[in-house]
Amino acid sequence: METNIRDIPHVEFIAQLVRHLVSVPPSQVQSAKRGSVALIIRLVLPKDKPFPTIDLSSFAQLKTPASLVQVVSAFLSNPLLTPAKAQILFIQRAKYPGDPWSGHIGFPGGKRDPTDASDQVTAERETQEELGVDLTNPSDFLYLGRLDDTCLYSLFTPMRMVASPHVYLQVCRDTPDMVISDEVASAHWVDFDHILQAMAQPVQPFSKTYRSIPVNIASRLFPAYRPSRPMWYRLFERIVGSLHYTVLLLKHTPQNSIVRTTNHVATAESWCGSMSFASDTEL
Repeated sequence: METNIRDIPHVEFIAQLVRHLVSVPPSQVQSAKRGSVALIIRLVLPKDKPFPTIDLSSFAQLKTPASLVQVVSAFLSNPLLTPAKAQILFIQRAKYPGDPWSGHIGFPGGKRDPTDASDQVTAERETQEELGVDLTNPSDFLYLGRLDDTCLYSLFTPMRMVASPHVYLQVCRDTPDMVISDEVASAHWVDFDHILQAMAQPVQPFSKTYRSIPVNIASRLFPAYRPSRPMWYRLFERIVGSLHYTVLLLKHTPQNSIVRTTNHVATAESWCGSMSFASDTEL
């Protein structure tokens, strides 16, 4: 009998993720232009259910991959966490003219500074600056490892930078209070169930689950001429048209969101005019 992916306890997915991070070396791309993001996972239980305490004593002494797997496995195998629901933290960046990441949905993070000792330090520093959350506090978070580097490109341009994703698990019941900076419009904890549901189905562009984002090619190649729109620009625009990116809508709820400003609907203004691709319940 085939198992429904949504029937698997969320702690099982996290346990498999930890084993993967420990056993499979991440693919790293050498580049002077680097940035890091923090993928933060938390487990949610009803308020009337006790939340177990993680025992970090063996990991604090050894600091080895094997001890990390042992500590996390013991924590996640606690029966109290079996019904827990996982959530992943996403942010919506504030809108600034000329910012290539303006209004984007993603994870907290940013560009690596020359003073950062590693990509991991960059992810932790940027999260602290953007959200006021200290990922280095062992009472609140545990570093699980890094995923493969991702090369970031812009339309018809060379590689913009390399992003290094780093994974953290919240090991306490209550998330530390967030203080959102001017770089961020809002922060949202998205239910892992929503992502699992999308994973169980093929990608369906122009559907209720996925949305198509049009990108005006002319405005991306010649942004300086977008306001005046000369004849040659309009002709080029008509010939080449637009590209369409298929994106997954991330559902969120007000109780799991922190909004810095009421004007938090992201637009692709820097890409294609003023087309909105978020709502009060979707990112």
